[in-house]
Amino acid sequence: MDDRLLTIATLAPILCLSPGTLRNKLCTDPGSLPPRVKVPGTRGPRWRMSDVQAWLNALPLNCEPDLTIPARRPGRRRKAV
Repeated sequence: MDDRLLTIATLAPILCLSPGTLRNKLCTDPGSLPPRVKVPGTRGPRWRMSDVQAWLNALPLNCEPDLTIPARRPGRRRKAV
């Protein structure tokens, strides 16, 4: 198994995210990311490559696109002229 440690900069392209988006997800929704490791003496979280691969393999494959049309919300009323 590959136990390299990944930083935010190296994990972001693997997940097809920008590093800024990855940082935002760490704060807002950390459950939507692979499990991370806190290495003493380092800044920021790290991820094991093997954990990332296992997490990606466990994701469900959504082969059918959602083609439902959302209900149209009413917009702002127009001013009477």
